[in-house]
Amino acid sequence: MNLKLLALFLLAFSIANLPYSEAQDQSPHPAASPATYTLANILDLALEHNPLLKESQGILEQKEGHKLSASAYPNPTLSFQGGRGTVRDPSVGISITERYVTLSQPLEWPGKREASQQAAQAGVESAKALMEEAKLT
Repeated sequence: MNLKLLALFLLAFSIANLPYSEAQDQSPHPAASPATYTLANILDLALEHNPLLKESQGILEQKEGHKLSASAYPNPTLSFQGGRGTVRDPSVGISITERYVTLSQPLEWPGKREASQQAAQAGVESAKALMEEAKLT
């Protein structure tokens, strides 16, 4: 009987203190001072979240990739082919195995590499100008 009375007392005590603890949690806290921003902070945030600037950065990276590929030499090509063949003279009647190996290296016209590098550099410069324009808008 004493155990039931003790459990009932603890339950009543916890229920009686429940609104007090909720009211205590809902009491107004001292207001934290609002964050202060300087003009430089605001400009940095605007540049960080500007979608036009992110797009122009992507275009700049693309143009720099084109510049890198414009300075690369073309890759050589190696091919192999094989198979059974026959001799054209039917009186011989010999069957042979034919194999072909081909290695080729494309040669560029003089001045082509320099012209493509200059065009790629102009693309990079235009992308940088686009990025600067995006920063201003």
